Amino acid sequence: MYEVIIDDEFHYRARSLDKRIYLNPEIKSYYYPRSSLSKVIKQYFQYGLYKPVVLRKIKSEIKLRHLIPSFFSIYILSLPLAFLSKFYLLPLFAYFFIDIYFSLWAKRNIRIVIKSLIIYPVLHLSYGFGFLSGLFKAGVRN
Repeated sequence: MYEVIIDDEFHYRARSLDKRIYLNPEIKSYYYPRSSLSKVIKQYFQYGLYKPVVLRKIKSEIKLRHLIPSFFSIYILSLPLAFLSKFYLLPLFAYFFIDIYFSLWAKRNIRIVIKSLIIYPVLHLSYGFGFLSGLFKAGVRN
């Protein structure tokens, strides 16, 4: 059996050479989810941490979706400024409503809905803080 790991950098390099990644429905793949919330946090922090390295190599692949979790993380850190204006909390309320909507959208049992309510912010903040750390580390190295 062959083990194939396709990562972002490989995907970007292939696309830059006008190559395609072939997906064969006969290929069997296995997914092993993280066994704890702390392992998920570490996983997504590392995804964010190394994304600036990849984006520095392949600048054409910088997308808004890579940056939004970082902006959200900065916003969360700045929440003490909310005392300046009640409108400062509007993005947070919007995020919570979107979180609730997508958690309920799965139409599963209540346990999955509750886990989804928790995991979405965990993924976004872990990735966002990882990305910010990666930017800082990349800046220090230069």
